[in-house]
Amino acid sequence: MSDDTTRVATKQPLERHHVFLLAVLGVASFFDGYDMALKAILLPDLGHDFGLTSAEKSVMLGTIFLGAVPALFLSRRADQFGRRRVLFISLIGYTIFSGLTALSTGATMFAVLQFLSLFFVMTESAVASVMIAESLPASRRGFGFGVLAMLTGVGTGVAAILNSVFGLLEISWEWLYVCSVPLLVGVLFLRRNLPESKRFEQAKADGHLARHWTTILRPPHRKWLITICTVAFLSSLTTYAVEFVVDFLQNERGMTKAASTGLLVAAGLPAIAMMVVAGALSDRVGRKLIGCAGAAVGVVGGVLFYNLHLSFWPMLVLISFTTVGFAIAWPTISVFNAELFPTALRSQAGSWATLMRTLGQAASLFGGALLVHVLGGVPITVTILAIGPVLMIVIVVAMFPNTHGRELEDLSVDVHEEPPATAADVLDVSDAALAAEVPMLETEP
Repeated sequence: MSDDTTRVATKQPLERHHVFLLAVLGVASFFDGYDMALKAILLPDLGHDFGLTSAEKSVMLGTIFLGAVPALFLSRRADQFGRRRVLFISLIGYTIFSGLTALSTGATMFAVLQFLSLFFVMTESAVASVMIAESLPASRRGFGFGVLAMLTGVGTGVAAILNSVFGLLEISWEWLYVCSVPLLVGVLFLRRNLPESKRFEQAKADGHLARHWTTILRPPHRKWLITICTVAFLSSLTTYAVEFVVDFLQNERGMTKAASTGLLVAAGLPAIAMMVVAGALSDRVGRKLIGCAGAAVGVVGGVLFYNLHLSFWPMLVLISFTTVGFAIAWPTISVFNAELFPTALRSQAGSWATLMRTLGQAASLFGGALLVHVLGGVPITVTILAIGPVLMIVIVVAMFPNTHGRELEDLSVDVHEEPPATAADVLDVSDAALAAEVPMLETEP
């Protein structure tokens, strides 16, 4: 943390360049949500066309989510070569492989192309979050993250609506992936007009960029890296419940394709508005309160939704609680990923969190397939996996600091000419070493 007196930012209006940044990154977030939603929405169709069992569908999705692993290596390059350049590369890569998915002739080809698509989607998501955190005023960071989350939700809703319309018109699901190709036009426009992060440029000019990626493994950054990675992993253990909701409604509750898609769209509508509201509230009352409250609502709603046999309207209420809760939780809590690290490590920290979140998603899908096989039911599987976000809430409440309304420079230790971490530095997790890692901020009681 800076040696200067901590600066608590006053509420500042968004300027024109802030709005432009939100618009550009918002379009990218829209397609993130669109692409991620298709995996869940099309699951019944993919299972039918490719002849997959429920367990095989889960394994296929888990394999796709592993595409976040190589994303770590590309997204951390944004700490060396700049946010803007890596963002361009990720958007172009996503567009290419998402479009090529329409040519899939089997489950293996589909999984490979979506693995590569997800690699670029996760890179884009990590870099976009960093650019929002570094470019928006301190008093509007949460709002900015809320806007990106909202547009991700809009992308999810559009994917569901298009799938329903295409189904009525008997248009093949492959065309849903073709719809992402026009993003290339936006990339060309973005390349000319989107500026580089001023904080990155300043850190580069001052010689404060990290020379070695292992810097993040040294104190005091190591403590926060372990914490955000643990939270990211636990938060995503609900993925099985999210990805299989349409499949569950059609195969376990006997709903039609149109009815299940309509239920999902209706449940997501209130979540879209609540994301922005929650982001703005987190700038006023704190990330911990808003994020943990959302997670708690999501867990309760999800467990009840899968375990109770209800009619349409009660199911809509429960899935709405689930959707709204989780839509609020992760976007709010993920702001910590950018706030607790200096400019030199911010993109890498975000990519680590993205990696662990996606590994958690893969673990949820692989673990869900195993639990369904052993226990014989989706409801008990969802209930067991819900332990993950419950543990996440405990960690966030106990360990995370108050960061809302404070400048990034006051929230982390800067990187100067630090030597690379040695094996002893990385592996030294003794009590004495951990005790020496003085927290950068006081946590809430």
